[in-house]
Amino acid sequence: TNATTAGSIPVTLSGTFQKPGDIDFFRLPSIAVTRLLAIGRSRSLGSEADLRLRLFDASGRLAQESNVSGPDDGQLSAQVTAGEDYLLAVDELSGGSGPAFRYEVHLMEGLPITATLASNTVTASPGSVVELTVQVQAPQAPATLRPVLESSSWRIEPAEIALPSQEVTVKIFVPSSLAAGEVHWLRPTFVASWEGHSQRVPLSTLPALRKHWPDLVRPPMVLDGLVEVITLPRR
Repeated sequence: TNATTAGSIPVTLSGTFQKPGDIDFFRLPSIAVTRLLAIGRSRSLGSEADLRLRLFDASGRLAQESNVSGPDDGQLSAQVTAGEDYLLAVDELSGGSGPAFRYEVHLMEGLPITATLASNTVTASPGSVVELTVQVQAPQAPATLRPVLESSSWRIEPAEIALPSQEVTVKIFVPSSLAAGEVHWLRPTFVASWEGHSQRVPLSTLPALRKHWPDLVRPPMVLDGLVEVITLPRR
């Protein structure tokens, strides 16, 4: 099998399916992690490709495969043996090919943790508190989740959430200095910590985006995770 050797993890792989039935292989030699997370990107990049990811061990045995019916562009998580060789296969399921069928695969050490928000628009008065109900999917492993908001004037709580937990409430404190009628776009995220490791967990708002644009297979990635806050007059 002709395969491209990937660099050290974390690493981003990319390619384009040149002809129907193309399968791109990436060799992962002497892997240095024990929990491998592969996140595909295609539709979210504006590509037409439907990805499938498969991970094989050194003997050729299928170790893990992405869920092709899932809401993401293709993701797999596998517990691997450090120091062993693995092979990642990336193929396109719709039979398409050409420049419009490009993809990326982000390889990292991590757990398959997802955070999803059903609504991406809220209204609030200056100085009030907005509560977001976040659906979390996480494996049965000792881990914590910390919400993060990159803003000096906005504050987010709680400081830490114990996993696994299927539903969490995140509070965003609206600055009292804002005026009524303003619109602000925020991008809350999370940092997961487990076994001495940490990883970024984005907050997805795909359910809300799909309600806005039901005909889009995959809304643009730049919009995913944005929360619109509209300020109302003070009560």
